[in-house]
Amino acid sequence: MITVLGLVVLTLLVVGFGSYHNARIAADNLAAQVLEQTSERIAERILFLLQTAGIQGELTRKLLLNPDIPPHTLPTAQTFPVVTAYFYEVMREHPELTFLSLGLEAKGEYCHVERKIDGTLVPQECIRNEAGKIERTDYIVTNGVRHRILFNPDWGYDPRVRPYYIAARETGRQTWTETYIFVNDPSPDSPGVTCATPVYGPDRTLLGVVSADFNLEALCGFLKGIAVGRDGFAVVVEVLKSGELNLIAHPDLNILIKQVGNEHSLMPTEELKDPRARALMRQLKRLRKEERRDAAHGGIRALVHNVLGSAESSARFDFRVENVPYLGTCRRLAGANAPNWLICTVVPEKEIMGGVWRSNQLTLAVGVVSLLTSLLLAWRVSSQVARPLEGLARETEAIGRLDLGGRPIARSNIREVERLSEATEEMKTGLRSFQKYVPAELVRALLASGQEARLGGERRTVTICFADFVDFTGISEKLPPEQLVELLGANLQVLSEQMLAADGTVDKYMGDSVMAFWGAPRTNPRHAFDACRAAVRSRQRLAELHARWKREGKPPLFTRFGIHTGEVIVGNIGHEARLNYTVVGNAVNLASRLEGLNKHFSTEILISEATYQPVRSEIVARPLNWVAVKGKEEAVLVYELIGLRGETERGAEEFAELCAQALTAYSNQAWARAIELFEQALRLHSDDVPV
Repeated sequence: MITVLGLVVLTLLVVGFGSYHNARIAADNLAAQVLEQTSERIAERILFLLQTAGIQGELTRKLLLNPDIPPHTLPTAQTFPVVTAYFYEVMREHPELTFLSLGLEAKGEYCHVERKIDGTLVPQECIRNEAGKIERTDYIVTNGVRHRILFNPDWGYDPRVRPYYIAARETGRQTWTETYIFVNDPSPDSPGVTCATPVYGPDRTLLGVVSADFNLEALCGFLKGIAVGRDGFAVVVEVLKSGELNLIAHPDLNILIKQVGNEHSLMPTEELKDPRARALMRQLKRLRKEERRDAAHGGIRALVHNVLGSAESSARFDFRVENVPYLGTCRRLAGANAPNWLICTVVPEKEIMGGVWRSNQLTLAVGVVSLLTSLLLAWRVSSQVARPLEGLARETEAIGRLDLGGRPIARSNIREVERLSEATEEMKTGLRSFQKYVPAELVRALLASGQEARLGGERRTVTICFADFVDFTGISEKLPPEQLVELLGANLQVLSEQMLAADGTVDKYMGDSVMAFWGAPRTNPRHAFDACRAAVRSRQRLAELHARWKREGKPPLFTRFGIHTGEVIVGNIGHEARLNYTVVGNAVNLASRLEGLNKHFSTEILISEATYQPVRSEIVARPLNWVAVKGKEEAVLVYELIGLRGETERGAEEFAELCAQALTAYSNQAWARAIELFEQALRLHSDDVPV
């Protein structure tokens, strides 16, 4: 009873844990898919903005260097009206761009088109005068005509000292700046990034830098419209060259900018007004430290996967905000030339695991009810098990004494106990059959089938082998009985071992001969080959045994084999008290006759053509002649089995082929050809009697 209760409790624990574990995995996978899809959507939006700026920078560079475009000069201040007109049309088509500019390396002159907070596009040209000062002119475009709205004769701005210009000059390729605050006059300041593209002349001299800017206000608005669960959110974090992290995009743009006097900067992590964003940034910085530490030490994790994710997959992490657990994912922005940005999506754990917790509560309630029910049923179940098991124990003891009487076995309503009772009765039936049979394989088959041996047989094609010792009668007259039994037993042991090793069934011992067959009781599609293999192996082992006997002064017992394949009746022959599992039929008689024919041909192993044909590619054998066998109306072609293919002596296969050709010529009455072939065979084996 205690065992049953223990099993019930263990089962409840396993089921409960499995239910929780599986539900958690399913919830985690669902959360990961939702967060992953959200990250991909944000990444697509960001990449669109980045590609727009990058493509326009590269396209502007190519246009400036095209000699077919007026005024047919390399970029100079003279080209500014054409450039600003082009910038103006580009920014009309791409409202996501905030600023397009061209700065020249020679004098620090530049021009640009800026988008104001109200959407107005303002072209500006800054040209150095003869006095060396920069003159700034702002325009407004009305109906395609430019009108000057501002002129500053001493504008001190020089684009060549700006970070974006320096980065493009140093790298020599298109590059992105780290996020900084755009000074928008008179509109409010906002964070943004610049894509800087250097412009080189034919001699690789730097002519200037094209910049394309966009602020992150639109991206923040896009994040505000992204639904991450009910209370989740998404942000964009920038990894600076120094390794530090900055929050650059948030659903609420206002929390990103810090103002001290007239100066603006990105808000430090600890001063962020959103506690969720503060906790997220602290967790990301911890993960960033782990990532840099693993990379510095060549850690396994750094080699396999970045702690903060990659462009192909997201990293998962968790953190707490005022004791509220959150789940998040983080992935890097794809693209070889893209900024080092992280896209992070966060959702409260309760939104994911709430269903799991409710499922656990239900599982616990069901478990308690099940345990109480089990207590009530345990006593009744134990009573249905104990008494039948006691009866089975007594019956097993009787079977151990080979007391196989037909005593009734106790029955039970418990399926397992009832099955055990049936199995015990089946075992007794099998042991009764064991007393009637000698072949071990047959007894095992009977025990497996659960049937008792009965008279009867079936037609089946098998291979039969007879093995007999040469001149056993003469040897028996010269040896004392004890030594004769010893020699006979040793030879029979070799024969039996090889036949059994080749999956044969040793049928009977008849004085100094043995009968065995292959293909029953177990079906064996290779029975003909296995019989040939057993005969060859027996001949080899007996040769080794006789060599030892010769050294000991003992007479050898040479063995002859006859093998035939044919249809027989195989089954239980005899009567109910004593059965013999054997084969009967003309095929058995033919195998016995073949064994006797060895004396006529001076051979050791003879096989019939029925045995030879299915195994001809695996053995080496030569045809001897057609013989008339008692009980057969047609002549039987007899072969001598020389050995297994690949194991015979050198020249054996050639010898067998010569004999086959010679016999064919002989049967066709081509006497001269037959004599010629037989003489060739004699040159290989001059003492061969059949040839």
